[in-house]
Amino acid sequence: MASTKEYLVCGSETPVTVIANETVLGYLDGISPISYNWSYPASWNVNGDDHLPSVIFKPDGSTSGVINVTATATAFNKTSEVCPQVLTIPYEPINRMTEVVATDEPLCTDGNFSLNITPPAGSTVTWEVVPVAPTTVVPVTPASGTGSSADFALIPNSAGNCKIVFTVTNACGTSTREKTFFAGKPVLIRPTVDGRGPDAAQWDYVSVWYVCPGTHTLQIQPFGGENNCVTWTLPPNPPFYTYVNCNYVDVDMSTINIYTPCVSFTATIENDCGTSFQIFRLCPKTWGCEHYLLEINPNPASDQVQVTLVDTNNPSSTTPEMSGLQIYDEIGNLKKQIFETAHSFTIQLDGLPTGTYFIKTIVQGQLIVKHLYILKE
Repeated sequence: MASTKEYLVCGSETPVTVIANETVLGYLDGISPISYNWSYPASWNVNGDDHLPSVIFKPDGSTSGVINVTATATAFNKTSEVCPQVLTIPYEPINRMTEVVATDEPLCTDGNFSLNITPPAGSTVTWEVVPVAPTTVVPVTPASGTGSSADFALIPNSAGNCKIVFTVTNACGTSTREKTFFAGKPVLIRPTVDGRGPDAAQWDYVSVWYVCPGTHTLQIQPFGGENNCVTWTLPPNPPFYTYVNCNYVDVDMSTINIYTPCVSFTATIENDCGTSFQIFRLCPKTWGCEHYLLEINPNPASDQVQVTLVDTNNPSSTTPEMSGLQIYDEIGNLKKQIFETAHSFTIQLDGLPTGTYFIKTIVQGQLIVKHLYILKE
């Protein structure tokens, strides 16, 4: 059995027609015409014969939340029903196509959020703005109200992820509609180098790390940007190479010493409301440092390559060992991975075309990265 309506909206006068499958019901010689029996709350306004396939309903509330219609055909020589069909039609507080629409996104100063379809007459509508992780405080005011349209403004010097929730309640029940949005300039949080926070802060947007010779990973978490991918500004003419990805940078500072000046890296992100940035300031640390390098032979390579860990303080040492090894291409895709622990690895390069790659490994918690160049004949 099929219905012309998937559902009914509370308070809306709606014609409903159902069509039974005559073959299933046995609508043949000797079978009576199909009879339709509608079941609905007694208080509803219903126009039509509830034994016919077409009835006009105006739902005005009930706890059942559904209409049931049963189609039956009875054989003339029997008193029992033949293959009854039952169809359930739900009714809901608001139109299923109702959604939240906004005048401006992101919200830079003030804006309006509203329901695109007016709720049924007699409905109570409230709305509330709540923070969405990692935001913990609502950056707009007011943060709640009544009605199917909400107006609020950005609190000065505030920003964050938000969600507005409209709640519609009437005699047919309660429905909610929500929309997530960002308010204010984009935000950069949790700047780390090798997974640890800064050793010192010069200003709110400048953080300092003291690092040993070796390779280091600068990472930050952005949100509220146009694509949530930061733009990195690197030091001019650095005496080391860098590998830049969306939200992190690998920096080889193996050659630094006590005379190497501090270097700065800037992460920048923007949206229609403005620009935010964070400065990573890396300064050399030569006390309490282990000195490990990767030796790659040959480099460039074609078929296979030997990767060996070298302790610059003790070149003949075969300890410690590398905790696995990964090879990435220039855009950060993992191409090969070794899970074993060893002082040296021989890696077959089959399946890797000509190009520039990065070999990464971990030694005693320290990330070490080096370029690998593959040249196929």
